[in-house]
Amino acid sequence: MAVSPGSDVAFSSQKSTRSESPRTKKFPLTEEELFYMNCRAAYLTVFKSSLENIISKDQLYLALQHAGRNPSQKIINKYWTPQTAKLNFDDFCMILRKEKPTSKAELLKSFKQLDVNDDGSISHTDLYKFLTKRGEKMTREEVNAIISLADVNADGKFDYVKDWQCVQSKGCFFLEEDGEIVSHQYRMQIVQRSMVYLTIKPLNLSQVEGKSTLSDIFEVIDLDGNGLLSLEEYNFFELRTSGEKCDEDAWAVCRENFDTKKNELTRQGFMDLNLMEANDREGDPRDLWVTLHSMGYNKALELTEACPFVIDIYAEKCKPRIKAVHMEACSGQLEKAICKSVLNKGDAKVMDGYENIIVHTHNRDTWITSVIENKSDNKVIIHINNELSKNCVNNRGLNIFAVEVAPKSTMVCQHVMPLNERQEWIYYCVYSLIS
Repeated sequence: MAVSPGSDVAFSSQKSTRSESPRTKKFPLTEEELFYMNCRAAYLTVFKSSLENIISKDQLYLALQHAGRNPSQKIINKYWTPQTAKLNFDDFCMILRKEKPTSKAELLKSFKQLDVNDDGSISHTDLYKFLTKRGEKMTREEVNAIISLADVNADGKFDYVKDWQCVQSKGCFFLEEDGEIVSHQYRMQIVQRSMVYLTIKPLNLSQVEGKSTLSDIFEVIDLDGNGLLSLEEYNFFELRTSGEKCDEDAWAVCRENFDTKKNELTRQGFMDLNLMEANDREGDPRDLWVTLHSMGYNKALELTEACPFVIDIYAEKCKPRIKAVHMEACSGQLEKAICKSVLNKGDAKVMDGYENIIVHTHNRDTWITSVIENKSDNKVIIHINNELSKNCVNNRGLNIFAVEVAPKSTMVCQHVMPLNERQEWIYYCVYSLIS
């Protein structure tokens, strides 16, 4: 979790996830009434009355767990200091306001880090090692209680996304000569309200000696991972390498002359097609080199200017769908969406002495995004200093930099994440006006 020790714009935002409770009166409960009802319910699982006091760390830990929190020893020590003798029910409610419940998304993220095969399950051996030897260590009995749950355990594995529906797609980021980044863009469809968990990670291409670079390229452009290339998938490749699409007639000729299956091009068919095009120029390999360079390879056949990736989407209530629809630079759409989100959900702070310049910061456990809003009629240049931050990395790649914000506009200043997620990170940023 990011710690923000009093910088000019060091914010933390916390939300409480409400749990459903039966209605006890004619009108719907207010948010405050629901909060106290849940606090009281959790408290009474440990004590006979809300008038009883918490008199030990163990009692505090147990009560917080019943309230849906997952407190670390650090959190417990924060509220139970060497000077603490007891805490009452009001103290308990105050703690619950500050400490948000563990969300499904956070649990999924933790489990995903242990999922070495990326198949939605964790071996009991790995789960046991992690839960008993790292972080807040669990007892053997507690771990056995988890792995004995029949509905999420089978064949020696813990299935942490059992009954969740999953879809996967591949794609690639390409670095252009002018520094612009071009990538696949997608349309995702979720047909009903559902908890959704999405991950994106680099695609690991096989390093088997002698394996064809063209075979690796096939792996990248086979977006649905079925081992075949549809016309849609092949056209993303054509647009990238030649700037033109393959029409239906040309695709029909391709299917007649190269290995296909279910009217789609096989890996061998794709490789033969590209090698034939190179040989058509009487052995001149320049066309093939254009293809390789367009796909991010250098002369040593190293992938240096592209980053292929895999997207996994899990949905709890319905089958998600994802489809690649474009391959282009984001053209500002992503920036606009991020700015809108941060302005809606983040904390706003006016820069000292400049009422028309506002820094909006959306602070989460695993990332921080800041947006600068310039309400004035003139452009401004803002100096940003992150030197006092610890264990942080930002998308700018620099601890000190400046940004120019146009009049009457907003712009993303920086995205910040922990360099090492397993260690504490401190975000400390100072903003100052240059002109």
